[in-house]
Amino acid sequence: MLSPTTRNILTLPYTLTNWPWKRAINPLYEEVKKESSAWVKSLKVSSHTQKAIDVCDPNLLAALVYSSHSKGTPPTPSSLRFGLIIFCKMLDILRVGCDLMNLIILCDEYTDFATEEDVQRIAAVIMDAMRNPGVPRPPSESIVGEAAKQFYVRLLKCTSETVGQRLVESYEQYLASVITEAKNHTKRHTGSVNDYLITRRNNVAVKPIYVILHSQLGLPNEFFNDPVVQRLTQASIDMILICNDIYSYNVEQSCGTDGNNLVTVVMNQENLAVKEAMKWISNYFAERKQDFLSDIPRVPSFGDSHSDSVRRYIDSLGISVIANDCWCFETQRYFGVSGLEIQRTRKVALLDR
Repeated sequence: MLSPTTRNILTLPYTLTNWPWKRAINPLYEEVKKESSAWVKSLKVSSHTQKAIDVCDPNLLAALVYSSHSKGTPPTPSSLRFGLIIFCKMLDILRVGCDLMNLIILCDEYTDFATEEDVQRIAAVIMDAMRNPGVPRPPSESIVGEAAKQFYVRLLKCTSETVGQRLVESYEQYLASVITEAKNHTKRHTGSVNDYLITRRNNVAVKPIYVILHSQLGLPNEFFNDPVVQRLTQASIDMILICNDIYSYNVEQSCGTDGNNLVTVVMNQENLAVKEAMKWISNYFAERKQDFLSDIPRVPSFGDSHSDSVRRYIDSLGISVIANDCWCFETQRYFGVSGLEIQRTRKVALLDR
């Protein structure tokens, strides 16, 4: 084993220098974390899975992404006008967001090392639970089914069926991409960067998070279908997945699961060593960052009644990018207890395989 003074040191790129949005955390983080964490513990998952969830602290990511949402945020007039009718008296986006993050990490724990067939079975259980939330789950079934059911029931209590359906559709896309990831892992297939990004944009699980994040804005369908808005949204997802892959690479390469990581894909496609691949990815990130910032003034007007919601939508994308970046260092998922120091120095010792 190499000593700490001679082992390879990996330099993480500074991706978000001069980013217009800054880190912010929901002041109700600690309160809602207790509620959502208690819910996860009530599921009685294995001690290994529970420890993995605790180390990740999905609630922290939710509090950073949903930083401006509080318990009991009332529906806006525009949200009522466009059919996002609220079924409960007060909307609790942060709690639902925390539960979603916990569900995503729970899914990760059950699918990361599973075969394609096992992932297909898990995905079928989750989707059946969301589509039939009133049906009791079989006692012998994986706990992810009960978790998905309880999450979806809570979601429907504080938002609309329209939002619920969007969530189901986006979660199905996420699970389909996880199946593809498992298939590629089994066959040890990395593919091209473009092929990888097509799958990764879904299995990074940002789309379901965005459904809840934007559920109160009351924006019309033509807004979401607008090509500039779609480019803007995809650029934000790309930045999130790039940062996630950069920061998770060291842990993943040490345990042999880096085949589904952008760093490895770039190394294979471009025939680069890891340090050069990091530079390649840093340049690609800069392009996507500029794409995002350049498209903001190109977003068309959707009328005065929606101008504030459009601004909030754009801000939420920018906040999500910095939220994910900060969470990667503040959680112990990728860097253990050294995250904040590595965030400052950008230096990390490559782990032995």
